[in-house]
Amino acid sequence: MPLLGSALLNVPAIARVQYVPALLSAACIAFVLLRIRTTRGAFATGIAYVAFSGLLLDYWLVPVLTTYTGGSWLLAVGCYLVSWALLAPFFGLQFVLFTALRHRHSSLSATVRNAALFAATWVAFEWLRGWLFSAVPFMGYAWGTALAENTLLLQPASFGGVYALSFLLIFPAWFIAAAWQQKSWRLALVAPVLLLLQFAGGWALFRAAEARAAGRPVFDAALVQT
Repeated sequence: MPLLGSALLNVPAIARVQYVPALLSAACIAFVLLRIRTTRGAFATGIAYVAFSGLLLDYWLVPVLTTYTGGSWLLAVGCYLVSWALLAPFFGLQFVLFTALRHRHSSLSATVRNAALFAATWVAFEWLRGWLFSAVPFMGYAWGTALAENTLLLQPASFGGVYALSFLLIFPAWFIAAAWQQKSWRLALVAPVLLLLQFAGGWALFRAAEARAAGRPVFDAALVQT
């Protein structure tokens, strides 16, 4: 059920660039991985995640490709399925690597390390997909794009690019999942605290950029239509 919930939340997160659904979607995936003990189960989770998400988000491929292939539904559906087949192993291997390396303890220090590992493996495979599928943007989508909804949350991209935003999205999601599994209110507070720190850091970066811009030369320009 959390896996399907993650795919459903991806719809507003990706299609409408919304931060909260993206955060909760990542938390749902993290919750699923918390309950998985084997790398085989982790790989299957990655395959299922892509299948559910692709079914909901990539439906447009079929009518578009049908138009460009002269009405060939068979070719359009084939390309639709190939896009899943190419993406699925990346998420499968990403979840396998995380499952193999993560700590099995539920202490706070282990939770922090797992959150960092979850975000780091996510960003590493996200970068790899972006590099390999640079000619097909939707296959190299970066989850950090969801932070573009808010000017302050977007500011870390000035030094870390979209992958820094992805890390800042995925890292707190692990704490939501851990709090859900352990029924811990203390862990549940970590994510909103991290979000407040992101807002504060974004505000500081934004104000610093404004101050630098204010000290630069100003010139006036006019457009004249003849």
